[in-house]
Amino acid sequence: MTHLHTALAATPTPLAMPPRQRIEAAQSELVPPQGGALIIGTAFQVVLTKAGEFSRAVLERVEQLQPAGAGPVLADPEQPFWFWLIPAGVRWSHPNGFCYRRGGIELPSLGRTQPPGAYWVRAPRAHWMGALTLATALDDIARPSRPLPALLSPRAAAAPTTAGEAQ
Repeated sequence: MTHLHTALAATPTPLAMPPRQRIEAAQSELVPPQGGALIIGTAFQVVLTKAGEFSRAVLERVEQLQPAGAGPVLADPEQPFWFWLIPAGVRWSHPNGFCYRRGGIELPSLGRTQPPGAYWVRAPRAHWMGALTLATALDDIARPSRPLPALLSPRAAAAPTTAGEAQ
């Protein structure tokens, strides 16, 4: 399981996407081959997006925009998010992607590219996910819906979503 050290509750979300690239553990210049606990903010930050079709579409768009391929992306069937690793120090602000600048994260080994447990949707190679590319893909794919911070808010879960529910 990908442990992002936060107070977010886990909701099972099945994800399946065939791996685009297979890499040998020794090929990554970014993370240790065996995975493990890493500190967010030293080399990378983590952007969360809603798991499922939305993130799959964002990944497809990123790969169209970034010919070198997408940077590192994690999924965990026990979490409702995908985890996109962007360079540390980026000033991130996007309604469809929440950024963790500090904390810790438990990364799977580089060889884990399928469930069960946390796995690499796109394993890290020589570059992080391009923050501008990710933001552009989010803009291109985003549908009118409640932004991710609203979904994370306990008040948003209790608020009515239509005029008929408010009565």
